[in-house]
Amino acid sequence: MECCICQKPSKYKCPECSFRSCSADCVKAHKIVYGCTGIAKPLKFIPLKDFTENKLRKDMNFLMNIIRDSDKSYKMVTKLSRNDSRKRFSYLITECKNKKINLRLMPKAMKRHQQNTSLYDKSEQVIIWHIEWKFGYGSKEIICETSGNKENVMMKDLVQNALESFKKMPIYVMDYNEVVVDELRVFYLIGKKKVRENVKCLFMELDKGRSLDKVLPELSDMAEVVEYPTFYLARSEDLAYFLV
Repeated sequence: MECCICQKPSKYKCPECSFRSCSADCVKAHKIVYGCTGIAKPLKFIPLKDFTENKLRKDMNFLMNIIRDSDKSYKMVTKLSRNDSRKRFSYLITECKNKKINLRLMPKAMKRHQQNTSLYDKSEQVIIWHIEWKFGYGSKEIICETSGNKENVMMKDLVQNALESFKKMPIYVMDYNEVVVDELRVFYLIGKKKVRENVKCLFMELDKGRSLDKVLPELSDMAEVVEYPTFYLARSEDLAYFLV
């Protein structure tokens, strides 16, 4: 076989284009002439009749390298995420103590902890809460969660934001779509007591005209905040369940 540049007997075969060369100079020249990198393309199609054991080994090595790089990237991202999460919760715990909010975090493996996006924004100096909202009660209770709830925002505005999330749920649209903020009352679970043979939930009604940073410290005197607050939204026909 001749060299593709000088036509002398060839010694080398390019792994990318398969053209042959006789020397280092001709190898460099063929890269310029043919725009070749000289590097084999791992995804290049190979007809079955040309597929050899050596090519199979190359494919296996290529796939193993992909798996190795993927695992390495995953471990790096997981480590960064874990460190970031640890720092985020550390700031949150400190700020809650400063504001006299009784916050309790659950073990890392618990779903509620993993869902908690709450954080302390140092630049704005506010806690931005993840909130769980429960609408109605019993078999008709529906639940949604909202993130990005700044503690200095009025409860009324936070409820309005929650309603926008509820409106994305078919069951809410069918049964409660006409509900407006002014019709709703907001409650927080502060405990339970036994009445005869039944356990009765005790709720405290909240003022929608107050901000979250005023409400949570008062609630913490009666009940801890487990990861993030859970608020109950009630219509007038639901009040018998929430009022003792």
